[in-house]
Amino acid sequence: FGGGTTFLDVDHTVLGGRDGLTVIGVYRDGCQQTFVLGRNMPDFLRIWRQTTVLVTFNGTRFDWPVLARTFGLASLPPPIDLLAEARAFGSAGGLQAL
Repeated sequence: FGGGTTFLDVDHTVLGGRDGLTVIGVYRDGCQQTFVLGRNMPDFLRIWRQTTVLVTFNGTRFDWPVLARTFGLASLPPPIDLLAEARAFGSAGGLQAL
């Protein structure tokens, strides 16, 4: 993968009927970074602007909508969703199972 490829996973919580992004984990250019609510979450946008390919697990259905709501993002870099790829090859289950 090229230098603009970002591997991403998000965690969120539902409190008081509202969901909120709490952690974003990113692996890019051989480095892992964590962005945490209340600490450095806005710094994630620097990585987002440099992303040319986004690799996730179930990201098109989960991670992307959470990021779009949180940051007001309107477009998604070309995605590779590893869940969809695994299913295309006949694998089933969640990330840990695969």
